[in-house]
Amino acid sequence: MSIEALTWQKDWMATFGGHAVYPLGLKVEEIRLEDIGHALSQQARYNGHCRFPYWVSQHCVLISRTLQRDCHPIEVQRAGLLHDGSETYTGDLTKPMKNSIKHKLEPVGMGGMWKSIEHEIEAKIAKRFDLPYPWPHAVEEYDTRITQDEKAQLFTNQDAIWTIPLPPLGVIIEEWHWLRAKVEFLARAAELGIT
Repeated sequence: MSIEALTWQKDWMATFGGHAVYPLGLKVEEIRLEDIGHALSQQARYNGHCRFPYWVSQHCVLISRTLQRDCHPIEVQRAGLLHDGSETYTGDLTKPMKNSIKHKLEPVGMGGMWKSIEHEIEAKIAKRFDLPYPWPHAVEEYDTRITQDEKAQLFTNQDAIWTIPLPPLGVIIEEWHWLRAKVEFLARAAELGIT
């Protein structure tokens, strides 16, 4: 196999459903709920630096359910469930890494590169599942607020100050096996009529 062929192959990824997709050239019709549910159920938030594994899909389910608890419209609950769906194709990059990439690349005019990639994929996910985009303000707010709950329940011996400008959501975070995280994510999607 030639070097060119090997280089070309590196641009695509295999999905759980057995499809080859190009993350930076993702087509709306290639986005599948099963791929999102599976991938996010095996990605640990905070790069795994928690007291127990805490999955991105679990985080999304908690946000969606809390939006329901607080009587937000169903389209906002749906957006809450899928707001991190882009990580199916990019991986879960921590906020400190995202900020570091932004600051490192600003001098060469590419500070917004990662956010641009995320937004492009998020917009396609929103289109695929007929969701409002940009994500509703409540989704962004709850995504920030849940960080308070995550900090309090998932981390120990913290010597650094977390600056989180909003109050916690008041959710209980239990340890879920990744299979439960997948099942709960897909069940929540079914409850919300997402297919």
